[in-house]
Amino acid sequence: MCVDFTNLNRACPKDFYPLPRIDQLVDSTSGHALLSFMDAFSGYHQIFMHPDDRAKTAFVTSVGVYNYKMMPFGLKNAGATYQRLVDQVFAEQKGRNMEVYVDDSIVKSKEAKDHVADLAETFATLRKHQMKLNPKKYVFGVRSGKFLGFMVSKRGIDANPANVQAALDLPEPKTKRDIQRLMGRMAALSRFISKASDKGLPFFKALKFPKSKELIWEDEQKVAFQQLREHLANLPTLARPAEGEILYLYVAVSPATETLDEGKGTWTVFTDGSATVNGSGAGVVITSPEGKNFEYALKFSFKASNNEAEYEAAVAGLELCIALEAEHLNRSIYVEVRRNRSIDPEVEVQCAEVEPSWMDPILAYKLQGTLSEDKNLAAKMKRVASRFIVYKGELLKKSFSAPLLKCVGPTDADYILREIHFSICGNHIGGRTLAHKALRAGYYWPTMIQDAKDLVRKCEKYTQRSQVEDQKSKWIEELPGTLWSLRITEKEATGHSPFELVYGSEAILPVEIGSESLRVNQFSAEENEHLMKKSLDFLDEIRDSARDRMAAYKQRISKFYNRRVQSRLLKVGDLVLRNAAAVQKSRIHGKLSANWEGPYEIYDELQPGTYCLRQLDGTELKNHWNANYFCPCRFLKKTQGLHPVLSEALHCDALCFGKPENLPK
Repeated sequence: MCVDFTNLNRACPKDFYPLPRIDQLVDSTSGHALLSFMDAFSGYHQIFMHPDDRAKTAFVTSVGVYNYKMMPFGLKNAGATYQRLVDQVFAEQKGRNMEVYVDDSIVKSKEAKDHVADLAETFATLRKHQMKLNPKKYVFGVRSGKFLGFMVSKRGIDANPANVQAALDLPEPKTKRDIQRLMGRMAALSRFISKASDKGLPFFKALKFPKSKELIWEDEQKVAFQQLREHLANLPTLARPAEGEILYLYVAVSPATETLDEGKGTWTVFTDGSATVNGSGAGVVITSPEGKNFEYALKFSFKASNNEAEYEAAVAGLELCIALEAEHLNRSIYVEVRRNRSIDPEVEVQCAEVEPSWMDPILAYKLQGTLSEDKNLAAKMKRVASRFIVYKGELLKKSFSAPLLKCVGPTDADYILREIHFSICGNHIGGRTLAHKALRAGYYWPTMIQDAKDLVRKCEKYTQRSQVEDQKSKWIEELPGTLWSLRITEKEATGHSPFELVYGSEAILPVEIGSESLRVNQFSAEENEHLMKKSLDFLDEIRDSARDRMAAYKQRISKFYNRRVQSRLLKVGDLVLRNAAAVQKSRIHGKLSANWEGPYEIYDELQPGTYCLRQLDGTELKNHWNANYFCPCRFLKKTQGLHPVLSEALHCDALCFGKPENLPK
């Protein structure tokens, strides 16, 4: 039900409580080891309306007049009121281990070992203020996820793949509306596009005649559109700088210039600004009337977006032109630091706890020769250890399907399964398929299948995949990840993944970067290039074997489904009944209509399953018919010796009973 609050909103004053800056929230979230995403249950409905204001939300229904006791959606100040509430509730956690934007919140932990404590603190705060979460929209303890339209992880910030794909799927503009749509896609990804204004300038030129109905689309626009598509296909990852890392100020000179006429000549100003996670800055290049260049760099300690940094650069360039009155200046760079921030000199020591693992006894035997005092356990250890080797301090298992598999402990095993199952490349697959996918990625631990089944059993999204209404319009967001997961998953019919059949090698999964697999750890660009060429040479053979295996797989499936099928052989000269539905005569006389008509005689077989019919008097039917519409009419042979009247009666009964087999004895 929708209630119109237009008049109420017009009468209410605007609450100017600001919403957090999305860029700052996303920047502060990246670079953390574990993340948990939460969403408030029923959003605004958790805030009580003031008793004096409840009557103002009244609405009329067919059974009476009602008003809201909780704050409804649609009120002008609902967003500001809810943001003020969450700011007060999580005041002690915001910026430290939590970020909140209206009803979307995220718990972040620099170290994985601290995440449980951070979640416990968050839940204690929620219970204290009696706030409820939506159980269908939370995700706990993941390495990466989508927050406010961006993909955040420990590596940094990535663009939303759905937004990138939407921009790449746009065809070349043919109308002004198409250009406006393209500029909207660029605006959504402007943070990842360097010099976005310069890349969008040719498209603005195409719109410079607003009254003209024809689109100005020339070679300049075509080249810019192609360059934009190439740039969108390889967007960078915005990473958080590490403490002590050397930073370089990126200053780009834009061809779009501003000029000042000071009487003695024209000063040309080139400006550009840039913002990073921990700061922002700008660069100014000034050219005097005599052609001398002066470079000026600025660093802003206050938080600023890319646009604000560019505005500051433009203002600084104008101020410098006013201040420069000297006629003879050497080429030099002036660096100014505004409002220097103090850096906390304390360095936090990161400690890693060693957890017990199934690999410990094997490593102890391999490296030190340590065995159990129990003879049976010692003999078993010798037998099991023969399947493993130690290489550069890592335990590797000899595999039947791959050269070597990296052995991982419980923590890494849980991360690998969750990354494959829940991440952007996941498809919420079944337990056994999930274990096989982890094995093909190059990992091993003894309980792979059972752990995968336990994870899938707890996955709410997997158990509710058949309920389409739960996803509603979110299927378009799930589509890219689902397609990618299907393309890199081994198929039973071919024994290979579609990706391997196209490119000749397996794709590297994101989990292999987070927990380095053997092929990532031992990667060599030169050797990889050599092996890729060999794989391409064998690609035709792999495809042929996959084609043969698929044909055999189809035969097995066909044999399984046809095991209960009884063959019904028809030959020329047989008498058959034809289904009345084939000629749309099944309901001419209502319920009393015959289901079958005939009999007809088969006088020709065009191909297996397709026959030509004629009536018993020799009249041939015009069309040819499929055997699916026939029923053998063997009972007529049994009635040939009966009286003609009785034979006709039996024939009519057979047509009414539906099938000759249903004829009463």
